[in-house]
Amino acid sequence: MKRNQALNVLDELVQFLRAHADYERANILEDIRLRLSRSEVTKLSRDDELSLFGGMGSLSDLIISKENHHAVIDEKAANAALDRLRSRLRAAIDG
Repeated sequence: MKRNQALNVLDELVQFLRAHADYERANILEDIRLRLSRSEVTKLSRDDELSLFGGMGSLSDLIISKENHHAVIDEKAANAALDRLRSRLRAAIDG
């Protein structure tokens, strides 16, 4: 894992989610970031991995939309940005 890179992307994701009024998920990612920032932690826990990439209800399942009560004007652009952030996070964790 590229820990510093993962921490930076998690920061960006938290800001992104707060900007789109997804505070609950932002708080979950912030908690994951805090656990990962501890010096003794070298990898994500299984629960954290599931919260990020586990499918239904995880970050990988998220779609930014007005229908999902997000604060968004351009859904296509927001989801493209989210896809880039998710890809960068996956690369940092797998790297």
